[in-house]
Amino acid sequence: MPEYIIVGQGLAGSMLSYFLWKKDKSFMVIDEGREITSSAIAAGMFNPVTGRRYNKTWLAEEVLPLAEETYRALEEMLYVKLYYPKKILRIFPSEDEKKEALLRLSSGQINEYIVNVFDGEDLPVNITAPLGAIEIKGGGNIDSGAFITAYRKWLKSNGFLVEEKFDWEDIVFEKERVNWRGDSDTKIIFCEGYYVQQNPLFGKLPFSPAKGEILTIKSPGFKCEYLINKGIYILPVGDDIYKVGTTYEWDELDEIPTEKAKEELISKLTKILPVSFEVIGHQAAVRPATYDRRPIIGMHTEYKNVGILNGYGTKGVILAPYFGSQFADFLIDGKPFNKEADMARFKGKR
Repeated sequence: MPEYIIVGQGLAGSMLSYFLWKKDKSFMVIDEGREITSSAIAAGMFNPVTGRRYNKTWLAEEVLPLAEETYRALEEMLYVKLYYPKKILRIFPSEDEKKEALLRLSSGQINEYIVNVFDGEDLPVNITAPLGAIEIKGGGNIDSGAFITAYRKWLKSNGFLVEEKFDWEDIVFEKERVNWRGDSDTKIIFCEGYYVQQNPLFGKLPFSPAKGEILTIKSPGFKCEYLINKGIYILPVGDDIYKVGTTYEWDELDEIPTEKAKEELISKLTKILPVSFEVIGHQAAVRPATYDRRPIIGMHTEYKNVGILNGYGTKGVILAPYFGSQFADFLIDGKPFNKEADMARFKGKR
């Protein structure tokens, strides 16, 4: 019987299992293999400077170096390209936001990530930006879809994957633990993404899942290597192909692309892209976000061998290595993990 059962093979479950494997721990991943998940279709972008106030990304100094180190190692292990560093061109949408960016820059708070500030007439790419833009280094994207696919093959080839839906009939609830298939020593960690809402042990935690839709376009006339950001993102992926996103929907949580979202993205895109493009793809998935935009991690207060690792929202590609490593250390050696992600902050809400 494995020491750990991990339910779900998204970014959270994959990274946790990877760090358990690095520490020579036995584990099994249970995942039914849904074709469309937020981890599989995400653009996988990372940016050291975010928000309207141009703040450093949460835990930037810790999560970004570890993410690069982890994905570089996984590239060698899985024989697949995953890590794509890119400069970001963030277009100023208003004079107020431009002033905020320049204020942050003059204060020295984000200088380590800023390469240049452009006026509207000297931009390095053919983009509509009358107020100019700020150039940010240290960003890029992870091909999360390629990672999920390649890592699944690795799990399967090594006998670490059970391709089925987790069966709650396999669990017997005891006094302080759950007994899974006759074993009460195995730890079960749920990494189910937004499907956690159907989980009888963790479903009442304050998740705020959001549906997001993205387009894939082809634009031979654009010729851009920057990751463009202005309300939406334009991510170059090669051969004149770009990913464009994203939208947010909190009511209709499904994986069905909508014309409404497509029209919204095209409308925003045409305002900043002065060349023609063709929409060649349209996808939708639901992100496992939380109300306070922090992950939810920890062990159940009553059943001591059951835990959760979830809630990365839009920052899964950089948070997953950091918290996967931290939670593995916690499970094995009892080392504390970042308290801002501790499930204990929601005491009484599950």
